[in-house]
Amino acid sequence: MAFVHSRSRVITPQAFRAAMPLDTHWGRRLSCAQAECAAYANPTGWRTWAEPGSSEEGVIRQHIKRRGWRHAEEQEGGRIVFIFPGGTPCFQDGRHRAQLEREANLAHIDKESRRVTPMARQSWHDRWAEHLDRLSRLRGE
Repeated sequence: MAFVHSRSRVITPQAFRAAMPLDTHWGRRLSCAQAECAAYANPTGWRTWAEPGSSEEGVIRQHIKRRGWRHAEEQEGGRIVFIFPGGTPCFQDGRHRAQLEREANLAHIDKESRRVTPMARQSWHDRWAEHLDRLSRLRGE
């Protein structure tokens, strides 16, 4: 399956992937304070919402009860808004991860042959730029 332009040039569908798998590119779990979590660090606190009676509401209430979090609740447009003061850990507390200093796994994917070719960073960037340039020229941009 190839795209044919009116000038009889053929462009094979391609994709470019940059992956950072959790098991190889991310380190130990961090608390909100260690991760400098934006919700935790916000002096005005953070908010989340749920539909009344939903499973999300139940999960939020379980977290509040289990962790003893102070909070306020408001009704807004038929939703329950849970408001937590600054310094309250978010729901990812203890599950934030530190990114390890590793390059992303870069690959070029030929969608026609389904061949995945791992690439070095510069080669990947060059090939991606060439592909975008080729598409731009074919569109007459």
